[in-house]
Parts: sequence; structure tokens; C-alpha cells
Amino acid sequence: MTTTAPCKLRQNRAHAIGAGSPERSAASCVTSLVLLGALVAYAAATASLSTRYDQTSGRLVILLTGDGEEEEVGYVTAPSDGYAPTACEDGRSDEDCLQFTDSSMAVRHRTLDDRCLDIKVSAKSSTRSIRGCLNHRGAHIYGGIQKAQQTWPAESDVFDHFSYVPKKDGKVGIAVRYWLFSDGRTPIPTPHEEQAHEYAIENFLGKPEAIPDERMATHPVWSTWARHKKDIDDATVRQIAADIIAHGFNESQLQVDDYWESCYGSLTFDTDKFPDVKTMVDDLHKLGYRVTLWVHPFVNQDCEPYYSQALASGYFVTSSNGTVDTQWWRGVGGVIDFTNSEAAAWWACRVWALHKATGIDSFKFDAGETSWLPYESTIEPLELNPVRFTDDYVKTVSQFGPMIEVRSSVRSQQQPVFFRMFDKHSSWSAQNGLRTLIPSLLHMNVVGHPFVLPDMIGGNVNSGNGPDKELYIRWLEATVFMPALQMSIAPWDFDDETVEIARNMTSLHVQYAPRIVELMKRTVQDGSPVNLPIWWLDPTDETALTVDSEFLLGEDILVAPVVTHSATTRDIYLPKGSWRDEVDPAHPVTEGPTWLRKYPAPLNTLPYFTRVSSS
Repeated sequence: MTTTAPCKLRQNRAHAIGAGSPERSAASCVTSLVLLGALVAYAAATASLSTRYDQTSGRLVILLTGDGEEEEVGYVTAPSDGYAPTACEDGRSDEDCLQFTDSSMAVRHRTLDDRCLDIKVSAKSSTRSIRGCLNHRGAHIYGGIQKAQQTWPAESDVFDHFSYVPKKDGKVGIAVRYWLFSDGRTPIPTPHEEQAHEYAIENFLGKPEAIPDERMATHPVWSTWARHKKDIDDATVRQIAADIIAHGFNESQLQVDDYWESCYGSLTFDTDKFPDVKTMVDDLHKLGYRVTLWVHPFVNQDCEPYYSQALASGYFVTSSNGTVDTQWWRGVGGVIDFTNSEAAAWWACRVWALHKATGIDSFKFDAGETSWLPYESTIEPLELNPVRFTDDYVKTVSQFGPMIEVRSSVRSQQQPVFFRMFDKHSSWSAQNGLRTLIPSLLHMNVVGHPFVLPDMIGGNVNSGNGPDKELYIRWLEATVFMPALQMSIAPWDFDDETVEIARNMTSLHVQYAPRIVELMKRTVQDGSPVNLPIWWLDPTDETALTVDSEFLLGEDILVAPVVTHSATTRDIYLPKGSWRDEVDPAHPVTEGPTWLRKYPAPLNTLPYFTRVSSS
């Protein structure tokens, strides 16, 4: 990675949108805004969207009209004050505006021949919770928001008074306002969902500018976090490095996680725990490691002089009542305002200085969700408050090169970095456990974030209970054909069999790493996902549309891990094509679409297949 630090306090191109000074417009504290974004519905060439206020239900009904027919495709719950609304006196000519007693609702016909609507609700005093619904007309829905109980497909999800922003509650790291319908609904009609997605990539989501680090896509990232939590020091890091090599896992990346700082936000090492960081890093480099470091955007109140410096300079995100402090998982302090170019540069310069002084290769940038901001934040422009913070944070940290990882995004799909899954529980369950790993992978790919760094193998151990041997191995197998591997709990914490299986599985990942890199490069060219749902090969296959425990690497490798406790067989669905079994030594070829019932998958087996023909 480059070692040149662009640290002058000047306007940063990555922060050129909106005002960034600590002096805020008073108007931003008067009107709160909720923007639902573009509501997209499939329509024939002669159809268009329109709205009608229903006094009985208090809803703004969204209608699809065409060919003499009218269909309700959704609604938005209007601000209820008991009185019928009137037309806004100062409404725009290109919108329908309803004025309520203390609020207004505007509907604007945006683009693409009246097939898209923007719906905006403004309240004079505070943000109103509203509920938006879309009638999916029997189609399956994919995409939307990342969450702890990730589902695939997502039409059964229920969101009630749920803010559509990156936030801690629900483990929402990625909040893209994009949904893909299985009947191919887009502003331009398409017969199938993969064509609809290709259209969306080109016209809405965009593509990454480059690929992340190739070595990260090849060899495991080893983190101190899940295994050691905050109890780390020089000796601990060196022992981890020695153990990795002793057990036959070479060419790895070692990540020093929490807690290495002298205080949270100092961006300087605690010299009692790490007396000579430069020597430690140099020694790890000699062993073949690259070394990365956990970094966050907070400065705690007790972290001086850094807190006072940032406070005096106006570098923290500010609430509408002038406060800056916020509660995060490591205390109380301010969060750097990355929408302020000078604040972003001050913080980034200190990270560059840390990099230069220690020889650290790169960084894991944590947090970035809007729930860590003081409420209500005064980020501008108002219609991007608070989500602009998330994307400007990602833009700022992306200057540190392709080895970094982040976990939050709204519209940061263009950044050539790994996006880490939000922390998973060390469990088998569909409540943020192993059962959600594949749905999370598919979700991130379909909303334009295909450079996925899965959470640590075996889960994050945040609840205090780590994985047992079976869960650990099945978790590892499930990630082999994903873009990267991330370890913390060590296979030698279990037994020799686990070590052998782990070596075999990491070697299998290395074997297919060139294909993963090739697919990442294709993503830069045309936006294609790296890991695809199996329906991608035949969008008319009703069975494939609901399979949530299999996935593809590209369009020619199908992976079917075991994600059920105590299972040694599983049912595998093969979509259209000729599929060669890569586990069976005889490599039989099976014609799809078909089910393979009770396919044998003992603990050391990851079922996967190569498509040898598409017909």
C-alpha cells in the first residue's frame, strides 16, 4: 500500500457534498425529513404510477394505471392529525403535495416515463415514524436492508417503525434502498430477475472501481478478537503468529484487534502492552505476515489531549441541541464528523502517522453506523442526514488502500474494499447464527457489495459462548467458496482432526482463489456478483427461487454446505445444467434440474459441483 499521507488540512474531494463546518444552518434544526427513495414498480409501456389519498385509512395509496385498469401496488401511511389534508400552497409544479396541520407529504414523478415516484414527508417539529408497503404481487423479493435475521428471499420480512439506516439495532451494516423482484420488475420491463439486476447495476447501483487486495482473497485473515477479546499484548500476538506457522497455516495476515490503544481515540499504542511496536511488526514481516490494525471513529472523553483538540476544532458530529458526546460499546465520547473535510483530514493524518511510525500494513475500520451519532445529528444536506456520515466515513478510509475492511455502507458500492458481514453469533440458528451466513452473502451481492468478508469462522463469541468443534468446521466449510476467509478461534483449540480439516479447507480456498480474483475483476467490468443465488442460472425455476442454503461461485461452481446441527447428509438442489460432483472420487455427472436426496456429507465433507454444460 502507498505510504504517502495526504494530510494537509484542505478540501478533500471525497467530502465535496454539502457544508462541513461546525456552524450549521438554523433551518436544519427546524424541519425533519424522511425520504423513502424511489419506489420502483414494473409497468407496461402505457402504464404509469399515480397516488390518491384515502381518507378512511389515512393512507396515500400508490396506484399502477394502464390499459383502462388500476391496481394498488403500495401505500404510505400519512401523518395522522384527524383532519383531511389540503393542497400545499407552495407546492412544486412537478409534484402532488398534501398539507396536514403540522406536516406535509409531497409526491414527485421523477423519471422514466412516470414509473418512479419520490415520496417525502416533512414535519415542523420532529421526524414522524411512517410505514411504507409495496405489493409484490406474488413475486419473491431479494435485497433491501442487511439484518441479523437475514432471510432469502425476503418477502416475509416485517419492518414496523424501522428506520432505514445503518445502525446497531438489528445489526444493520448495509442499508441499500434496492429490491429485486423475481418477476423482473424494473423501470424498464425485463422477463427475468437477472436481467433486471443487470439493468439496476448499470443505472442505479454502480460498480466497484477496482478490486480489493488479491492476497486477502487467497490466504486467511487471522484476528485476535474472538479468541482473546481485549486481553492482547506483544507476547500474545507473537504467540498467535508462532502457532499459525507451527500448525501449517502460512502466508497469513495477522490482525491486531481491540484493545491496543493507550486510550480509545488516541491512535497510539499502549506501551505497557506493546513496548516496541515497530520491532514486533518487523519481526512478523520476517515470518511472512502482513499486519493490520483495528481502528474506530471515536475519541473518548478521557482520551486527552485528543478529545479536547477535536472538540475545540469542531471535529465531532453535533446534535441539534449542540451536544457531541455519544455512547458506544467502549465508552462515551465524540465521533469524528467525516462530512467535515477538515475533521476527516485531521483524523486521517493521525492514522497515516500511525502507519508510518509502526510499519502496520493496513487497517480494519470498524463501526460507521448512524446509531452511534448524537441524536439528532445536524449533518447536511438535510435529505442525507444521517446516512451521509456512513458513506463519507467509507470514502475517507478508502484512501488507505485495497487491504482495508469496512462494515457499513449506503451507497459505497464503488469502493474497491472488502465489506465485512456484521458480527454473527456463535450458534446454528437463523437468529444471526450460521443459518444466516449464506443469506447474508447473497444479500450483500445482490445490493452491489460483492467483495464480502464473512465474519470470523465460528462466529464472534460476543455472547460469551464459543463454537464447538462441529459448528466451527461447518462454518469453515461454508466460507471456503466465499471471497475471503477470516479466522480467530483456532482449529488447534479443538483437536488434530479439526486442524487437518481446516488445512484441507483453506487449501481448497487457495486452489480456487484465482477464480475468485477473476470474478472480482469481472465485477469491476460489468457489476456481476461474485457469489450468485442458484436461480441466476434459471430464473424461471420456482424451486431455485427459494433455496437459501446453497450458492454459486460465478456461474459454474455450486456449493451446498451443511448448516444444520448434527447433520451428516443433506438434500441438494441442482438447477438446469450438467453438474459434476467434485467430492465423489468417481465424479459422476447429474442432469438438472433435480434433487439429490440425503447426499452424504460427513464432518470433513463440503459438497460442491462444477457445471460442465448449461443445457
